[in-house]
Amino acid sequence: MRLLVLPSDPTEGFPTTILESLACGTPVYATPVSGVPDVVREGKRDFS
Repeated sequence: MRLLVLPSDPTEGFPTTILESLACGTPVYATPVSGVPDVVREGKRDFS
């Protein structure tokens, strides 16, 4: 299984690595800081 694990510091902006991983179909497990919760949603598999 391929998975991106991205722990982030609350002072970071939105990591573009998340968008790149999702565009390739790789699931993302990330810290819910900054704009991350707007893109990474539990149980969602696409950008919709």
